[in-house]
Amino acid sequence: MQSFCDAFRRNEDGSWVCVEPATIQGPGARIDASPGEVYTADTELAEFLEIEDIVRLQTAESITRRRSRSSLITA
Repeated sequence: MQSFCDAFRRNEDGSWVCVEPATIQGPGARIDASPGEVYTADTELAEFLEIEDIVRLQTAESITRRRSRSSLITA
């Protein structure tokens, strides 16, 4: 399943660029992002994407550690 965040890539300056059309519906607003739009680090959307990116990395690292431990146990 593709996430809203998959439609963005982080730039070296901390901004995020939309690389494919994306829509997210929040409790009070809807955001439609189009390819080429850039969200600077001081925007709420960039902050949201940054947090989601950190969570994804931590989750991937946790899964990798868990798999590594289970392979040691079964070896």
